[in-house]
Parts: sequence; structure tokens; C-alpha cells
Amino acid sequence: MNTAIAVCAHTKRADQAHQLMETVGAQYMAMDNGSYGCNANHVRCWQYLAKQPTEWSLVLEDDAIAEDHFTEQLHQALAATPAPVVSLYLGTSRPLWYQPMRTRTAQPLQPLIGQAITTAEQQDASFITSRLLFHAVAVAIRTDLIGSMLEHTVASRRPIDFAISDWCEQHGHIAAYTMPSLVDHRDEQPVTQHPDRQPRNKPRKAWRHGTRDTWNSKSIAIG
Repeated sequence: MNTAIAVCAHTKRADQAHQLMETVGAQYMAMDNGSYGCNANHVRCWQYLAKQPTEWSLVLEDDAIAEDHFTEQLHQALAATPAPVVSLYLGTSRPLWYQPMRTRTAQPLQPLIGQAITTAEQQDASFITSRLLFHAVAVAIRTDLIGSMLEHTVASRRPIDFAISDWCEQHGHIAAYTMPSLVDHRDEQPVTQHPDRQPRNKPRKAWRHGTRDTWNSKSIAIG
């Protein structure tokens, strides 16, 4: 599996960002002191990756914690995934709401994730799928689709995960979440102000994180 990796980092987390880069074997880091902003810094990573001769590209945020045997597990997961967009992290706490396509009523998201995880464990499914991308902690996209994604996200004023979700919906792509998550999340205070200006005062950790002996293409849809 031919994959290029970039790390999206803030100068306040420079040390841990360089450690993450070394751990996962990243080829590029976009470091920002706040001048670019979160979205633009993510875009810098994707613009670099779009030029690489790879099958897949991955952007990790500086507060991602990679599991042991990360590279081997990543390649196995990407070889089995049923979707062109793969999140290596499915977390607790946020987002709070989800609107299934078959209803007009938004539902609390985290219980739906919990139900999907239980079913995935019962059926030995390696992925949980959704039409939306809930997090930008660790996102892989097929490299040949990055150009299309950037055409949408560069001009978007929405947070990067929302912007990628909008692109997925417009183009009929789904997002697959590895089960378990291949990265966890450092539950630290944000270094930048989130657009919704809401405090992050509940644990932001992966529902499940670890590795698998084998990866399959089975998936369970959220909602």
C-alpha cells in the first residue's frame, strides 16, 4: 500500500507534533502559529499530499496518539476499506447530533455510535460507516480524490471536518471509521478557538482504540 502522511500542527504543540511525525513516518508537517488558522493549515497538508504519487494520503492532527504497529495496521485497513474516505478515529463527546437521511429529525449521535459499535463487535466488522465525517483527527482520502475535495474545502468557511463532509455528500462518498480506532486523542485544551465557541469539557477519546489481527471489508452504518 503506497501512502503519504502529513501532520497538521500548532507551534504550541511542536514537540509532540515532531514525535508524532517520527512515530508514523510522516513526510510533511504544516506548522502554524495561528496565522493560517486550522482550516488553511489542513489545506496546506492536503495540497502537499495531492502532488504525491500515492494511492492514499493521510493527515493527522498534532493531538493524535498513534497505536503500536501503526503503519502495518494502516495499510491493512486501507486495503480492506469499503470507502474512499477513512477516519482512523471515532470519538466520544462530539459531535452531539446526527440527522439520518431517512428522517427529518436530528438524533443524539453518540448513542447511535454506541449501537453501531456493539453491532460491529458482534459481527466482527472492521468499519463503521456514515455519510458524514465527524472528526479531522486522522483522515485518509484516496489521493486521486484530493483535488476534487480541495476545490470545495478551500473556499468553505466551515470547519475542515464539516467541509469534507459537505464534499462527501455532494459527490456521494461515504466515510468509513476503523473499528477499532487506530489513533486516540490527547484530551487537552484546544490551542485555537472552535467556531462554535463551545467549551470542550467532556472527555474526547476514542470509543475503542487498538489493533486487529485481520481486517475485513464488513461495515455497520450509523443510524
